[in-house]
Amino acid sequence: LKTTERSQSKLSQLMRPLYSEPMFYFIILMNVETSMMREFFNMFSAAYLESVGASPSSSALISGLFPLMGAISAPLNGAWIDWMLKRGNTTGRYVLFPAQSILCTVAFVLFYGYDTHIELHMAIALTLIAGIGILGMYAMMYVLSMDLGGHSSPTIVAGIADSVGLIGTMILSLVSSFVNWKHLFLMLSVVAVSNLV
Repeated sequence: LKTTERSQSKLSQLMRPLYSEPMFYFIILMNVETSMMREFFNMFSAAYLESVGASPSSSALISGLFPLMGAISAPLNGAWIDWMLKRGNTTGRYVLFPAQSILCTVAFVLFYGYDTHIELHMAIALTLIAGIGILGMYAMMYVLSMDLGGHSSPTIVAGIADSVGLIGTMILSLVSSFVNWKHLFLMLSVVAVSNLV
């Protein structure tokens, strides 16, 4: 019991400084929004690609390319941050968020505009572009979590932000049960634009 109390007290001490950090709430909000966009592609991209002309086997294969975009965006993020740090710029990383949010916004706005009347090759291209933006932002969440948590609580910040991000997944699952593709793309366009604010 005493061990549990000590653990709770230590956790409370680690968490208390975070409550006064605006960056902590920014990370949480971004995780919710990014999770909504990411899970759309994880859950529905195959079905959407089928609706615009892809065969079931092709749509499954193409949708599997989405998570691979993280293998492009994450190293690019790291290379950019290292390049900026070598030049003494410690805030250069923050331009990655608006840049990657713009990619997501363009993709979702075009998805909304074309709906299911889009050419298959364009739907594939927009999916991959959105993947670079979304997974790039998602990777940056962990970078910011590590920075904010420092040496004492980096995993706590990352764990909380990731857990709260599941709210985004729940919202997407609920909303998708009642709306069509066009309305879903409208909602995700708004989410993407809010990342720019």
